[in-house]
Amino acid sequence: MLYRHPTLLNRPVRWLSCGGTNDTGVQAAIDVVPMTWQSAWYWHRQVQPLIDKHYIREQDRRPGKDVFAGVRADVRWRWPTYFALAAGWNRARPGAAPAERAVAWCVTAATEDGPIPIGMLTAVPAYAPPYLGEHAKLGFVWFLSDAPAEHYQLNGLPKMFGVAYTLLDIAVQSRLDLGEDASIFLHADPAGGPKLIAFYETKCRMTRLWHEKRLSAVRSIVPGEYFAMTAEQANEFCARFDALRTE
Repeated sequence: MLYRHPTLLNRPVRWLSCGGTNDTGVQAAIDVVPMTWQSAWYWHRQVQPLIDKHYIREQDRRPGKDVFAGVRADVRWRWPTYFALAAGWNRARPGAAPAERAVAWCVTAATEDGPIPIGMLTAVPAYAPPYLGEHAKLGFVWFLSDAPAEHYQLNGLPKMFGVAYTLLDIAVQSRLDLGEDASIFLHADPAGGPKLIAFYETKCRMTRLWHEKRLSAVRSIVPGEYFAMTAEQANEFCARFDALRTE
């Protein structure tokens, strides 16, 4: 049977704070839509050059420079490739259950010229069990990227706060919509440095995994590089944004 990507989420985040700070109370509407080749190439041509120009990976940071200044994991990323990987994953599994198929979502914001991407995500809602001694497949957050401040400036938009949180929420909502529980896990690219670790561990309250485990022929848990949320943790995380889900 031909696989059809979900066209919408049942409970997406629809509003984000914007403007000067995250506490201004000013909100702007966003949309969560399926990723397309057009949005993947838009990101590659319009957003990725800004990331590559203004930011560096942790391994390229000069000694003594602030570890939280200008470091991003997604420097030199290629979203058309990641979109193709998601499509290839699904083509290779024609008989897989819906939750075992990759999803690809794009968060957009409105401009005078139409909606533009401000966040990108690929995930597999039921990928593998990251915990030792357990066999239930958790959702895997494959790739995610939120637009840098320069993208908003270039397009005359106020800075949106919480896009990265929204992308994680999308991974959870994708799983819930397919009848699974809310649990997810991900790999924190070392290129993101301490800032990325702090985001997942402190701000998102994910559990850092310190064990080793083979997940597949191409992926293994590397101690300290993977983070997970139990269903309870993920539900608590998503509840933080329930007020932003109303139409």
